[in-house]
This record gives sequence, structure tokens and C-alpha cells, in this order.
Amino acid sequence: MQVGETLDSVEFSNRVQSWTIAGDETHLAIGPAQGWPAVNMPTHPQRLSLSKMTYPHELASVLLVEQLYRATEILRGTAYHKA
Repeated sequence: MQVGETLDSVEFSNRVQSWTIAGDETHLAIGPAQGWPAVNMPTHPQRLSLSKMTYPHELASVLLVEQLYRATEILRGTAYHKA
């Protein structure tokens, strides 16, 4: 099992910005609790971790959407992200 990279919100916003600048399609998927298997994976997958904890898919989805919103607000320079 490969573990995903853990980023803080500012680092994640920088990653989102790099995806935007690259202009390539970006797909985000929430993996299984056991992690993604090494077989049948794309050639260069980027793996990110929301936490070292395990969440139900529904909650992980909410966490991911909130972090995407937070990333856009950080990039816009609004006061939403107070850290």
C-alpha cells in the first residue's frame, strides 16, 4: 500500500494552482480505507492524504470539497483561511 502525501491547506492551494496552470484534466478520487492497490494504476498518479485517520467516504467527500473551496479562497486572497 502506498501512502498519500500530506499537505496543509496553503500547500494544497498551491497544488490546485499548479493543476490549473498546467491545463491538464485533474481527477480526484477518494480511495478505499486499505489504500489504492499498486496494480492497474495510472503511470503517474499523485496521491494525497486528507488525514492519517480513516473516514467514511461521505465525510471524506465533504472534507475534500471544503479543502477545494478553501484552496480557491486562499488563491483569491480572501479572509476565509485564517491560519
